[in-house]
Amino acid sequence: MNYGRASDYKHNGESSMLTQISSRIESLSPVLFDVGANKGEFTQHILDVWEGRKIRLYAFEPSVNTFTILRNSTLYSEDVHLINKGLSDKAGKLELYYDREGSGLASVYQRDLSYHNIDFTDHETIELTTLDEFCEENEIEYIDFLKLDVEGHELAVLRGGRKMFEEGKVKMVQFEFGGCNIDSRSFFRDYFDFFKKDFDLYRILSDGLRPVSSYSERLEVFLSANYLAVRKN
Repeated sequence: MNYGRASDYKHNGESSMLTQISSRIESLSPVLFDVGANKGEFTQHILDVWEGRKIRLYAFEPSVNTFTILRNSTLYSEDVHLINKGLSDKAGKLELYYDREGSGLASVYQRDLSYHNIDFTDHETIELTTLDEFCEENEIEYIDFLKLDVEGHELAVLRGGRKMFEEGKVKMVQFEFGGCNIDSRSFFRDYFDFFKKDFDLYRILSDGLRPVSSYSERLEVFLSANYLAVRKN
């Protein structure tokens, strides 16, 4: 069921999903957000999928050192905007904890992964803004695809974009749910409730999409998996 494979985008269904939705987006100039871009591997994959099309891609990475790697690894284009900030439910500053520089596990929650022999001993102060504030400041009127991989902080990012969501300006959201949510004390029920009114929800599988049409406690699986929310109609 793809649990525990959220980071393997080439084989867990993310890559084929991205190709599929690229053909469904009707905007002449699609607006794409990669929130939690890390070193830019998925950012570059987005550019590869949309190669030859006019897009606006905003990639967010709050860690100073990791942002340097992202900037050096992403092919330059006037359509790509790299932002050395994170997104949250309010603007400000937080500590970002990680086991090593450039880690894909970096989180604003000081996670206890000692049972995996991973220690979050390093940290830095990062800048945060909200989805609503960023869109207003940069005159972004809509988002066709919003990808979230922020190690347990996804729900806060969604809540920081409440105005954009309420006005129907976000079309699709990909987010990860898993072990990080133990540390952030957020449940799948929170995500289901956020999306249930205006979005159809799917779990991304290696062979396609599986609809999540109703809530059940069985969905509270803290092994990482990716989900796709698609605005109805």
